[in-house]
Amino acid sequence: METSEINKTNKNIPSGSSESKKLKALIEHSDVMLWSVKEDETGEYFYEQVNEAFALTSGLKPIDYNSKNIKDVNTEEEITDIKKLLARAKKNGVYNYHKERTVGSEKKYYIQRIIYVSGEGNQDYYIGSGVDVTELILTEDKLRISEKKYLDLAKYAPLAITRVNIEADKFEFVNDEFVRLSGYTMDEYNSLERENYLKLLYEEDRDGLVKSYENWMLNGYKGIFRYEYRFINKQNRILWLDVFFHGEADEAGKVRTINQIYIDITDRKLSEEKVNLLAHALESTAEMISITDLNNCIIFANKAFLQGYGYTKEEIIGKNIKILGSDRNEQNIHTDILYSTIGGIWSGELWNKTKDGNEFPVLLNTSRIFDSNGRVVGLIGVAVDISERKKMEEKLRHMLKEKEILLKEVYHRVKNNLQVINSLLHIQSHEIKDNAAKEMIKEAQTRIKLMSGIHEKLYRTKDFTKIDFSGYIKDLTDNLKSAYPVNEKQINLIIESHDINLGVDKAIPCGLIINELVSNAYKYAFEGKDKGSIFIKLYTDETGKYVLEVQDDGIGLPQKIDFREADTLGMSLVTTLTSQMDGEIEMINKNGVKFIIKFN
Repeated sequence: METSEINKTNKNIPSGSSESKKLKALIEHSDVMLWSVKEDETGEYFYEQVNEAFALTSGLKPIDYNSKNIKDVNTEEEITDIKKLLARAKKNGVYNYHKERTVGSEKKYYIQRIIYVSGEGNQDYYIGSGVDVTELILTEDKLRISEKKYLDLAKYAPLAITRVNIEADKFEFVNDEFVRLSGYTMDEYNSLERENYLKLLYEEDRDGLVKSYENWMLNGYKGIFRYEYRFINKQNRILWLDVFFHGEADEAGKVRTINQIYIDITDRKLSEEKVNLLAHALESTAEMISITDLNNCIIFANKAFLQGYGYTKEEIIGKNIKILGSDRNEQNIHTDILYSTIGGIWSGELWNKTKDGNEFPVLLNTSRIFDSNGRVVGLIGVAVDISERKKMEEKLRHMLKEKEILLKEVYHRVKNNLQVINSLLHIQSHEIKDNAAKEMIKEAQTRIKLMSGIHEKLYRTKDFTKIDFSGYIKDLTDNLKSAYPVNEKQINLIIESHDINLGVDKAIPCGLIINELVSNAYKYAFEGKDKGSIFIKLYTDETGKYVLEVQDDGIGLPQKIDFREADTLGMSLVTTLTSQMDGEIEMINKNGVKFIIKFN
C-alpha cells in the first residue's frame, strides 16, 4: 500500500468508530513492535503512539512515550541513531534494518522497518514496526557453533570422515585421518574425473559397490548404507574399508550432502583370510582333528573326524569327548589328557570307538589353544587311525620271533661246526712231528675257539644284534693267559673297557685283533724281562668312534720294522681285519709297543 493511500485510509476512519477501536486494540496487543513518530515544523520528533511490545524493549510502558519528545525518553546515543534511521526512511520512503540492544541483562535482536508518511503542512510522520528474532539468531548461533564443533571433532577424529555435495559431486570436507589413510587431499580428490576416481576402487568390488549405492540413491537415501570394499590408496596399497553412508537433508527434506565414515578393516580381513585358510587346512587334512573346551566338550570336528567316527556334525558338536572312548582305556584317561595338555602337551596311544561301536587304536597328540589374553581356552587334538600299523607291528613281531629262533639255530650250528673243526685240528696236531707246524695249528685252534665263543654268546643272548664286548674281552684274555704260560714271569693283564656293545660284524674282527696282539705280547714282548704289563682299553672318542688300544711295556720292536709290511700271519691278519672294519691303525714303538685302532 502506498503512503498516500495509507493517509487517505486513516482520514476515512472516524476516531470514535468501532473500526478505530479494533485497530487500536490490535496495535496495542500485537507481538509485533509498532510505533509512530511525528516531525513538526521545527524539526523536533515526538512519539505519537507505541504499543506494549515496543515499550518493553526499553523496560517502559506505552504511556511513558505518548506525545513525548524523543529527547525526553531516549539517551543521546539513541537519539542520534533514531534521527539517522528516520532520515534514511524519509529519503527512501521505507528503510529496513537490524537492531541489537540489551534488555535487562539479556541481549535482544530485532528486524525493524520504518515507513515515511508525508503529512499536512510542515509535519511528517514515521510508522515503525519490528520483530524480536533473538531466538532465531541464538538458534542459528548454536547451529553454527555446533557445526564448528562437529567439524573440529570430525577433523581430528581417529576415523576417516568425509562429506560430499551431491549436486556438485565434490567433497565439501575430508578429515586428517582420511587424508592419511587414502594419501589424497580434498583438492586432489575433487580434481579427479569420475572415471579415474572409480579406478581407486578395487576392480572386483567396483561394480557391486556402484550398483548397491545406486539402489540406495533410488530409494531416497533412506537409512544408513553400509558396504565393505577394497580401496587402492595413493601409495598403491590395497586397503579393506568398512564404509557407512548417511544422507543429510536440508530444511525442505531434500538430501543434498552425503556423510561418510570409513573404518580400516585391513588387518581384520587379513586375519579372517588366515583363519579361513587354517579352517580349510583343518577340513582338508587326512588326520582326525577336534577342538574341545575345558569341559572336554567338542566344539569343532573336521571332515576326517566325522568320517572316521561315523557321526554328523550335529550329532557330535556339544558332546563330551568321552563318547568316543573304549573300555580298553584307563578309567580317567580323558581327564588325564585334559590336565596334561593344559600343562603342556599330551601324546600317546589309546582305543576309540565309532558311532556303531567298532573299536580301533589311534595315535593322539593334543595341545593347548590360547585366547588373545594368553589364557588356555581349549584343546586341539590330532588323531591318526593306527589299525594297519598295529597289524603290521604284530606281523613283524611274529616274523622277528621266527627270525630269532632261526638265528639261534644258525649260531648254535656254527658254534658246533667250529668245535668240530677245532677237534679235527687237535687230532691232526698229534700226527704232526714238526714243532712249527704244531704251533700254527695251535694258533688256528685259538682263533677258531675265539669265533666259537662269540657265536656261543650270540646263541645265549636275547639281543642277537649286540654283544657285551666288555665282558667278552675278560673271557678272551683269560683263555689267552692259560694258552701262553709265562712260567716264573710276572705279567699283569690290565683291562679298561666301558659298557660297550658291538654288533657281530665288529665283534669277531675286534676279538681276533685282540687275540693276535695279546698273543704276540705274551710270546715276544718280555724276552729277557722278569715282569711286565699288557694293557687293553676300549672306549669311544669325542667323535663317536670306537678306539681299541693294546699296549705292553716290553722290549719293543726294532725301529726299522714296518708292521704293515711284516710277513707274519698275525700282523697281516690285524691289518686286514682293521681294513674290513673301515678302520685305521697306528703303532707307537716307545717304551714297549702300543697299537691304536679306530673304527666306526
